[in-house]
Amino acid sequence: MKGRHLYKDIMVAGKEEPAALANEQLTDNLIKTLEQAGVKKVEVIDYNFEIARKVLENTISKDPTTNQEEALKRKEREARISEEELARSRAERERLERERALETQKSIPVSDVYFEYDSYTVQPEDIAKIKDIGEWLKANSGLRIVVEGHCDERGTVEYNLALGQKRAEVVKNHLVKFGVDEKRIRTISFGKEMPADPGHNEDAWAKNRRVHFATDQKG
Repeated sequence: MKGRHLYKDIMVAGKEEPAALANEQLTDNLIKTLEQAGVKKVEVIDYNFEIARKVLENTISKDPTTNQEEALKRKEREARISEEELARSRAERERLERERALETQKSIPVSDVYFEYDSYTVQPEDIAKIKDIGEWLKANSGLRIVVEGHCDERGTVEYNLALGQKRAEVVKNHLVKFGVDEKRIRTISFGKEMPADPGHNEDAWAKNRRVHFATDQKG
């Protein structure tokens, strides 16, 4: 015959025999331990109370907040590790993109397009140059470029910014005519702020009136 000792929602069951009855106090202690640990609706059925005691002591935390705190700490560690892995992945991707951009920059098949003084008309000899870069862009469909407009040092900042933009736009229009998607081309004017040659003579000015091509790292 079995005897059952019910304490709130925790049940410990044992066999009604002298050995079990002699462990009445142990049963009460186990029940209290379970209650203090916050364990609910647990039923332990074992004829050997010593085994039950060992099992319970090895599996039930005496502090009901310990498991919750450890779980929270584990989640925080996992979240931190995930963030660190994401940051490393992002840094690696950016590094590779920079390396690819540098390699691509080296392989752009044309040099700058040059302009006459105070002009944004493309010279006939430079049309073939623009066509070459158009073909290169079509062969490298995943790439985008920046078309930079530059001027020599003469004239105001505002005037040269506007003139540089016109030079960039006219080259872009030629690329579009040669079959390049305009969404792959970004234009910008640096006016006279980024001279290729810092000199103050005709030779330097001729080198600075230009459109320069660069891979678009924002794209």
